[in-house]
Amino acid sequence: MTPQAARSPDKAQQLLGEAETMLRVRLNEAAGRTAYLAAYHAAQAPIFERAGKVLKTHAGYKRSSSS
Repeated sequence: MTPQAARSPDKAQQLLGEAETMLRVRLNEAAGRTAYLAAYHAAQAPIFERAGKVLKTHAGYKRSSSS
């Protein structure tokens, strides 16, 4: 795995921890946004390995997953 792809799961884990903290203090909408961003970062690693680039739009992720 490339160094760039390896950073994505780390970022996803960090964001999930932040989302859990937000939930504990009942910042539910912020927690949801942060969890969504965590999923985005988690998806970046395998897609970067497959596509060889960082995709910056939802459409790019959809196209990449159907290839």
